Amino acid sequence: MEDLTIAMVFMALMSIGIFFVVRRVVLHASPMILDGTAAVLVVLIGVYVRLVWGQLWIVKWIPLASVIVLSNWFPLLLGALAGVLWVRTQAQSFLRRLPAQAILIGGAIWSVVYVIPQKPPKCGSEWIEPTQLTPFRICRQTTPFTCSAASAATILVSLGIETSEEDMAALCLTQEGTTWLGLYHGLSVRLRGTPFKAEFFECDVEGLDAAIAKHPALLCCQLSDEVDQLVPEYSAIKGWKPGVSHSTVLFAHIAGRFLLGDPSQPEPEVWTEDDMANLWTGRGLRIVERRN
Repeated sequence: MEDLTIAMVFMALMSIGIFFVVRRVVLHASPMILDGTAAVLVVLIGVYVRLVWGQLWIVKWIPLASVIVLSNWFPLLLGALAGVLWVRTQAQSFLRRLPAQAILIGGAIWSVVYVIPQKPPKCGSEWIEPTQLTPFRICRQTTPFTCSAASAATILVSLGIETSEEDMAALCLTQEGTTWLGLYHGLSVRLRGTPFKAEFFECDVEGLDAAIAKHPALLCCQLSDEVDQLVPEYSAIKGWKPGVSHSTVLFAHIAGRFLLGDPSQPEPEVWTEDDMANLWTGRGLRIVERRN
């Protein structure tokens, strides 16, 4: 996890720097300007939470394993807000300023460290062995929280990289579930020193053939409330939970049928195009060769 430590130190220094820069810039601003600036920063925090925080597409712009920390801009925005607040309350004593500053600092620290699990789930080791239909081993999830870790293990084993659900749960920063950026971290770390790397992709069902042209791809799936009402068999029979994200591995697309390794199922699954349209979010991680 050295990469995460370096990223956290970098973001901490950036936040401190932004605090001092903003404080200096607004030092002589009027109360109205200060209040307006604070309001703009609060709006920006809301926009960030709604559109950016935790989104997998951010790896297009920050293709680093530590993107889960580097794309967390709460400390930067809160550092700027703290600088404005410091000047706005400069007429007050230091002790009266301290509680508000402590809340902002605490929020910034929490936003960084909460993604680092203190104790990843304890996992077993269950695999579906290869068959004529599925030439790859499929790692089964042995906890309710490790579908992403198990899917990542399946992808890696298909590339000839031995790993386990437990190893990937730690690298994917799994707690009571795994974030997409945590999943990207786990895959990126295990693919270091290999000819491969993980890459975000987004397409429609027709574009999946290109995504799995050379290697299996990991799909980000979710059963929506609307689909659950239209096709209740997904939740009633197959165990899908509406609104809960789930990771699966796509191996092949043949004659309108998709062959998948779902870590929650005891056997490989075959989905129709309707199944794919109903359950897949249109996003995922594919494996590509590194460019020399």
